[in-house]
Amino acid sequence: MEKKYKSFSLPGGGVLRIHADRIIATVSSPSREGIDIYCADTAVPFHIIATKHTSQEIMDYVWDNHENEEGI
Repeated sequence: MEKKYKSFSLPGGGVLRIHADRIIATVSSPSREGIDIYCADTAVPFHIIATKHTSQEIMDYVWDNHENEEGI
């Protein structure tokens, strides 16, 4: 069975890949330039900073409401 990952660009050229089935919640706010991604069995969320994409675009990508399957 093929694993489906979500891929996020990080500052400094890094890449964060999260197994799509492990994402259980996201948090965004109009006062912040990014979102927090909560994953199963992980106590601390991953913080993704919106640089090339808006927070809403990142949220849409996480929850499969976006055309970009290559990553954010």
